[in-house]
Amino acid sequence: MDFVTKHQDNLALWASFGSGILFVYHVLSDGNFSFLLTLSGLFHTFAFAILLYKIWSTKSASGISLKTLQCYFGVFFFRFNSVIRHEGYLPLDRSGDWFYTLVELMCLVFVSCAIYAVAMPFSPTYSKEFDRFGNLYVPADFGVVWVYVPSFLLACLVHPTLNNNFISDVSWTFSSYLEAVAILPQLIMFQKRETVVEALNAHFVFSLGFSRLLQLIFWMESYQELKDNSGNNSQGYMVLLSQIVQLILMLDFFYCYLMRNPGEDMLLPVHMSAAQLV
Repeated sequence: MDFVTKHQDNLALWASFGSGILFVYHVLSDGNFSFLLTLSGLFHTFAFAILLYKIWSTKSASGISLKTLQCYFGVFFFRFNSVIRHEGYLPLDRSGDWFYTLVELMCLVFVSCAIYAVAMPFSPTYSKEFDRFGNLYVPADFGVVWVYVPSFLLACLVHPTLNNNFISDVSWTFSSYLEAVAILPQLIMFQKRETVVEALNAHFVFSLGFSRLLQLIFWMESYQELKDNSGNNSQGYMVLLSQIVQLILMLDFFYCYLMRNPGEDMLLPVHMSAAQLV
């Protein structure tokens, strides 16, 4: 009982989210394997809802990487641009009829609101000096160019063709490649700034990583559908690799998150793998 009383806010947070998942699963989907994509989108939405709650409830952008938010804006913008016009990358069950697209739009709106909050009303609390990713040969505020440009060029060269539309297929693939490294500025900021991560910030990052794990599980079973007419499936392997890269970057974070005391701030190891990539 003491545990429930002490952690009632966190328990209520996850219980509400779990109830929402059950509702969507039983009412808005057919419950087949492709629901994993919708579930992944729900975890994205949950992550940024937590982040917005943290920012506005504490009136602080402390510990949040604006560069990671800029990366995720690109992820959701280009993925939404693909799924709103074509059906090739949508879940095959009923959740893909309209709900999945709505979830992607909500993610785009939430991350846009988070960027506004960090850059405008709560900018005095944003630790810009620790958000140092990409500060090499470009102005500090444009460090995300180091992940945007390679991800875009790679997407142009190696992409599936489920939509049979170059712009739509490249947009979806670019979002997948960009998401593989979008969390990197945040992990680096954690390492540069402090060894303790606030509980809500930890929930935010964990939810993003778990969303990626769900995508990996889905594409491990479905990547063969991405092969071209000649039977070449290099694009399928690249999509799988893009899922794996982010999970590798987050291994230390996952371990620390799962080993922490529930509801409490999270302690980071002295050396995180992501910090070695600065």
